[in-house]
Amino acid sequence: MAIQLSSIFLAVLFACVPFTVASAAQHHTQSTIQKMQTAQFRLLRRARQFSLKVLQERGTKEVRIPREWLVPEKEEAEEESDSFVSSFNYDPQVQSIAVGDGRVGLHISSYAFLVGGSAQAAAGRDVFLIFNPKTLELREGGIRRGITKARVRDRGCFAAKSERYLIGDIDGDGLTDVGVVVGELQCIEKSDGWLAGPFYKESPVTWYVLHANGWMPDPHYDGQAPTPHYDLPLIGMACGPLDAAGCEGGCSPGCDRSRWPREIYKINARGVTTHFGGNVPPDSVPLQSGVSALWFTFEGDPQNYGFASMTKEPGDAHLDFSDWSLDIFSPNGAFVFILQDTYGPYHIVATDKLKDTLTSGRKPDYVVAKAVAPNEPERVYGNGHWISTSAVQFTVSCCGSSETLTHTLPE
Repeated sequence: MAIQLSSIFLAVLFACVPFTVASAAQHHTQSTIQKMQTAQFRLLRRARQFSLKVLQERGTKEVRIPREWLVPEKEEAEEESDSFVSSFNYDPQVQSIAVGDGRVGLHISSYAFLVGGSAQAAAGRDVFLIFNPKTLELREGGIRRGITKARVRDRGCFAAKSERYLIGDIDGDGLTDVGVVVGELQCIEKSDGWLAGPFYKESPVTWYVLHANGWMPDPHYDGQAPTPHYDLPLIGMACGPLDAAGCEGGCSPGCDRSRWPREIYKINARGVTTHFGGNVPPDSVPLQSGVSALWFTFEGDPQNYGFASMTKEPGDAHLDFSDWSLDIFSPNGAFVFILQDTYGPYHIVATDKLKDTLTSGRKPDYVVAKAVAPNEPERVYGNGHWISTSAVQFTVSCCGSSETLTHTLPE
């Protein structure tokens, strides 16, 4: 869909944000891009209508932007029904990017945060358009990904999401492509109602390659980064929602994301992935000693399913992984072996029934524990692991001694 510009001459000058783009096929210096890119832009909003103000050598013009491009009707209705804050609060600043064929890419961004309240919610969006200064034509750019920036505090856990955009020529055709990197602070919900986390996750870059009418996703280039490439700076924000949520005291110049808890190990079997979150311990310490949460994902289902027994209450840990084997799947992937408490027992659950066990209270297939008399002290369980497709081994310790037990599944 294309829109033709209508002339409205105004005597106002707006700043432009040029970006250098280089590739094997075509190299542009900063000065070259500034010469190519003579238009400067500003987003205008009047009531429910949007337009783009364009300053060129031959005068200033204004183009109407279809509201649906920036505020899709269905998404607006969904947001009005259950959101803390509007994600459609677009900033007047427009970033412009020379794409290499005479056209200009336009990056429009929104962000708003809730003033007051414990949720500290915020939300925003990013939209890319394409403008042709020769034909005075504006098109949708093909990159509109819904909520791209968000944060909210729930039950003591501060979750956040933010996208950043790489500018480069990933396919070497001389045209500017856009890479998207998604960063998240995830709060993992557990069946007992508590949340674990947040845990930091950054997804590999996905690329939108420029074709005739816009940028299109091309999985062939995902995970790659061209040399050179550049990050688009934030629009209308001192720092992104990730830093605001994850850094002590909010936006902090010295904030070190490498210290944020994150997923440190995962393993998959039969369409089920086990995720261990925490902090990576020193090299001399077993990896499982840094784990503070366990969750599962299931093929075809984007939701995280947390393991409730990691904490009784927030901050009251009663189960850690210092003596665990992280490979909790049986060698053939048919069962999962999970400790329930520092003092036992272990549960063995069929992998294909694990979701039911986590969500609907289905009983485990086997309960594994050492039998003790009512007046005997509790034993500390640990080092549970599979020794074959049908047998597990673990230790129980008490009062200065320990013993190793083996449990074999029935035929």
